[in-house]
Amino acid sequence: MKGRRSDDKRRRLAAVRLADAFPDLATELRDGLLAEGQTDQIDDLRIMALCPCGSEGCATFDTEIEPPGGRSDREGGYLVEAVGVVLMAGGRIIRIDIPYDPDLSRRLRSIPGLQERRAD
Repeated sequence: MKGRRSDDKRRRLAAVRLADAFPDLATELRDGLLAEGQTDQIDDLRIMALCPCGSEGCATFDTEIEPPGGRSDREGGYLVEAVGVVLMAGGRIIRIDIPYDPDLSRRLRSIPGLQERRAD
């Protein structure tokens, strides 16, 4: 348990606000989610961890260390055209799934201290 707590602490310290790091992406996500009738959570989102899949160009990232209530609490997602899928759990955004955006992937991986999440 001790190792996991220190991993979580490092991830929290490395987290950056999505709206600060990628304002255009935040605007696209906000507009897409509001069109789906979802509440605006974008200003509160932090990039917590990167996808560990290893696929070239993958720009998927987590906005929560663990979903509220664990994996069983996942509600599904919303497709935001030209961006990707927004995954939800407990009424909160937990992951932005962007399977291929090489430029965004490169920019995400250049954020100091940001790590890949553990594989599911």
